[in-house]
Amino acid sequence: MKLGQALGVGTDEVVAFVGAGGKTAALYRLADELWREG
Repeated sequence: MKLGQALGVGTDEVVAFVGAGGKTAALYRLADELWREG
């Protein structure tokens, strides 16, 4: 399962990640997935 699917995030949504550790990697992964979807 992709991160975007797990979070229920589509290409027209705004999200925020908070907490300690892993935010940058998660955001880059999500951005890459959504970019590839178009």
